[in-house]
Amino acid sequence: MKIRFGVSIHGELSGVPELPALRIAELSGVRLTEPGFRLPTALKRKEIFLCDREDRRLYRTLGEAGIGVKQDFYRLCSKRAAAAATCGVRSVSLAPDPADLPGLRPVLGVLCGIAEKYRLPLALEVRIPGPAAEPEAFASFRRALLYPFRTMCVLYPHEPGALEAVEKFAARFRFDCDMIRVCFDAAAGNYLSETLCRRLVKLLRPAGSADPVMIFDPGPGADGTVYAELDKLAGMGAAV
Repeated sequence: MKIRFGVSIHGELSGVPELPALRIAELSGVRLTEPGFRLPTALKRKEIFLCDREDRRLYRTLGEAGIGVKQDFYRLCSKRAAAAATCGVRSVSLAPDPADLPGLRPVLGVLCGIAEKYRLPLALEVRIPGPAAEPEAFASFRRALLYPFRTMCVLYPHEPGALEAVEKFAARFRFDCDMIRVCFDAAAGNYLSETLCRRLVKLLRPAGSADPVMIFDPGPGADGTVYAELDKLAGMGAAV
């Protein structure tokens, strides 16, 4: 099984070193529409993924918002999608709160239409650990949609019950566990061990013809040294 490893980058892109084992660079979608945005040389040869974590609060009210607010949101998404297509973005993950998903069904339909126009694959995020029934409810909702969303499991491995929760999710929803973002706070002294990485790698499952993906998210305080250590970890994980 071939796994593609990546890293989520919060800070200045210019400080990111060469990372040969990390094939994916995950960025905020907001970056693409910033004036003068350009990918640094170290990232130009990587697959670019986007996440829209900044829009989480907006999703909470978008389901019941007026048509004017929704149209503004769709225009913003279209602008980002056009920029993403220009940069060769390979995946975009949406991060609404699971509790808001049922009311967002029409909105997700429009977003799928925008993504299809620009040939951008979409993923929906599920936080692990979360409320006890969240992963099951999320998986049922995603499967009921008529849109081709993948699932991005957003794992916080240092929280109580996190590994047990993701193991249960991977066992029950085999083909919904092919993309994992592993979140930790490097600036606060959290780290990922080789043992933990190998354990998580074994949970990844292929979904159709897509290769499994594991993205390390070291938080906004990460620096070049942290990225380099994660690149070494990805090199070891790839050998599992």
